Amino acid sequence: MTAPVVVQKKSDMKISESIAMTAPVLVTTKDNSQIISFSMPSSYTLKSLPTPTDSRVKIVTIPTKKYAAMRFRWYRSDERIKNMQEKLLSALHLDGIVTEGSISYAGYNAPWTPPWMVRNEILVEIQ
Repeated sequence: MTAPVVVQKKSDMKISESIAMTAPVLVTTKDNSQIISFSMPSSYTLKSLPTPTDSRVKIVTIPTKKYAAMRFRWYRSDERIKNMQEKLLSALHLDGIVTEGSISYAGYNAPWTPPWMVRNEILVEIQ
């Protein structure tokens, strides 16, 4: 999977450039919609990233934050994610750790990965 981008060459010609997928892919649900976030390869800087060709794709810098995470295996499902969210929030509450912000799901594997090898995480920002 690649992100749709255009690179401006010095000759001002527009050519397409594909960027390989990176892991993790973060999915955050906010206001009944999902935000999907991709990390860019370290070979790029903010200035050298190609310009997205799709207006829905935004390049943003995410400030450093502290997260609590709980890892789980197998394919994700709404039920499995909800169960893991409840486990993570319960464990944090028992330890007196204050959370803030939305909960995110992190996926690390390609869709064709066998389920017993799939690595996922539930993440929540903590204070």
